Amino acid sequence: AATWNYFKDLVKSRYFYKGLIVEKETSKLLNKYNCFKDWIDCTINNNNIVIINNGYGVISLLFSLVHKNHKVFGIEYNMDKYLISKNISYKPKNLELLSEDILDDEILANSNIYLFRPTNEQIMKYSAYNIHIIK
Repeated sequence: AATWNYFKDLVKSRYFYKGLIVEKETSKLLNKYNCFKDWIDCTINNNNIVIINNGYGVISLLFSLVHKNHKVFGIEYNMDKYLISKNISYKPKNLELLSEDILDDEILANSNIYLFRPTNEQIMKYSAYNIHIIK
């Protein structure tokens, strides 16, 4: 089975021409969270994977590549980051990038939800669901 580490360089390459800041932040994120295997390289029991605070889309892209049989939703509140993530080259068919207002309870109820560097308000908001916190 493919792992996040297998796709790491492919993911980095999706951000090469998005500007120096985006490229650096992407590389830094992949290096800092070298433990992505703890979250991505595991069995997913629900149909969907939801990433809250998706940023430029690195985490959701990794999840969608490793878990091809699951629908992955990347949710970002910062419009600039959201637009960059929407426009990466080669976006897998199982990856959908959304703004929060489109996210509904039906998706959330049948999902593993990953809160990436969440605020206390976000932890409270999603606490009724199957959440995993990545700090």
